[in-house]
Amino acid sequence: MSLFRTIWRTTVIFLLSRCTFQVPANPLGPRMGIICQGSVTVEPGPLFRMGSNLTVYCTTTKPNCGQSLSVELNGQDQTALEILNCSTVRLRLTNLRTPNSILVCRLRQTDGRIQTVCGLDLHTGYPPDEPSGIACQASRDSEEITCSWSIGRETHLVTTYSVSVRSVNRAQVFHHGIQGTGVFSIPRLELDENEQYQLSIRAHNHLGTSLSQPFNFSVNDVVIPDTPQIMKLEFWSGSRAAVLHWNCSEYPKPLRPHVRLRTGNGSWLELHLDPSRGLVKVEGLKPMTQYEFQIRVCFSIERPTSAQRPTPALRPSSTQRPLCSRWSPSASKTSPGIAPTRELDVWRVLGIPGVDGVQDVTVLWKPLSPGDYSGHVLRYELVYLHEGQRQEEVTYPAGATQCSVQVSPGVQELFVRAVTSYGTSPPATIQLKHTGEKIYLLPYSSHTQVRIYTCYYTPPRHRLTCFSLK
Repeated sequence: MSLFRTIWRTTVIFLLSRCTFQVPANPLGPRMGIICQGSVTVEPGPLFRMGSNLTVYCTTTKPNCGQSLSVELNGQDQTALEILNCSTVRLRLTNLRTPNSILVCRLRQTDGRIQTVCGLDLHTGYPPDEPSGIACQASRDSEEITCSWSIGRETHLVTTYSVSVRSVNRAQVFHHGIQGTGVFSIPRLELDENEQYQLSIRAHNHLGTSLSQPFNFSVNDVVIPDTPQIMKLEFWSGSRAAVLHWNCSEYPKPLRPHVRLRTGNGSWLELHLDPSRGLVKVEGLKPMTQYEFQIRVCFSIERPTSAQRPTPALRPSSTQRPLCSRWSPSASKTSPGIAPTRELDVWRVLGIPGVDGVQDVTVLWKPLSPGDYSGHVLRYELVYLHEGQRQEEVTYPAGATQCSVQVSPGVQELFVRAVTSYGTSPPATIQLKHTGEKIYLLPYSSHTQVRIYTCYYTPPRHRLTCFSLK
C-alpha cells in the first residue's frame, strides 16, 4: 500500500509541474482562469488611452513550425497576423475604442486540436477632466450639506475623487474619497455656521490626475429654501388653465415660485409666472392631455455670498451660489376636454306659408371644425318658442347637417346648437321674419363638380352672404 501511495504522489507532483496557473494580482495581468502555455503581451500596455494603436505579441512555449497560432479579440478571429517565427505572431490593432476587451491567443496543433496559449484583458478610457460646476446646498434643518459637480467626459475607467474641505487657516476639516460619482455629503456638525471654507476635488485614474478650482463658501451661503409641496391641482376655464395650490412656508426672505411641466416623458419646460401667495396659474394648455407639474421656490433677491465678502485667506470663487429649493414631487393630471365656444354657421330656406299661416322651414348648418371642441358631437338641438310661451326642442343625430320643421306664424326665430361630450355650443340664431332681402342663385361649374351658391343680403348693413350647395 505504501508503494502505491508513493507512486500516486509522484505522479501528481509531475503533472502539476507541467502546468502553469497564472492568476493576475492586478487587472493588467492575464485572464483569470486561463492555464497559460505561453504569453500574450501588448505595447504600450493593456491599459491605454481610448483611440490608441496596439501591437500584440503571442508566444507559445511549445514551438512547432507545423502548428499555427491565432488571436481573438472579443471572440472575433483577427486575420492580419504576422508570423515572426515558429513560436510567435504579431498583430497590430488601430483606433481601439471598446472600453473593455478580451484578447485570447490559441494554438492549433498538427492533429487539429486547439489549445489556449494565454489571454489578456484590455482596458481603454480617458484621464479625468477637471471637476467643474461645484455646487453645495442644504435646507434649513438638514443635518448634511450635499455637494455635487460635473465629472466631465466619461472616463470608462475606475476613477477616484478625493474631496477636501479646509478652513480659513488651511486646517483640513473634512476629507473623503469616492468613486465614479459627482455627489457627496458633508456632516453639517463638522462645520461652523459662520466660518469660511474652501472645497477642492482631486480626480485620479490610471491615465492621469486633475484638480478642480477651489470653491469658497460658508454654511449660510448654501442654505436653500425648503422644498415646497403641491397640495392641489385643478383646471379652470375648461382645460386652458391649470391652478396649482402649494404650501408656502414662512421664510424671513421673500420667495418666488417657479413651475415646470411636461407631457409624457418629454423634456421639462420651466415657466416664470406672476403668482399670488400659495397659488400659481398656468395658462395655454392643451385639452385632454396628461401634464406633470413640479414647483420650486427661489429667493427673489440675490443674497450676498462669501464670494462677495472675500477674506484675506481665501480667494473668491466664481461658482454660482444656490438660490432655489429642490423641485417638489410631481403632481399629474389629465386636462379635461373643451366645449365649443363659437356658434354654428347656419342658414334657412323658407317655404310658402299655408292658409293657416303655418310655414315649412328648412334649416342647414355647417359642422364644427375638429379644433373647435373635444370629444365627439352627440347630437344637434333646434329650439324655439311655440306661441311665444312653450319651448319646443327637437333633436337630430350627430351626422345631420339639415332639418325641416313646421312653425306657426308667431315663431320669429329658431336656435340651433351642437351638443358634444364636453359641452354645448352657444346657440346660433335664425331669424324667420321677412327682411326684404334679395336672394341670388349663382351657378359654378368645374371639371369635377357643380356647385350652386346661394347668396342674400343680410341687414342692417346689407352684407352679401353666400353658401355653397353641392
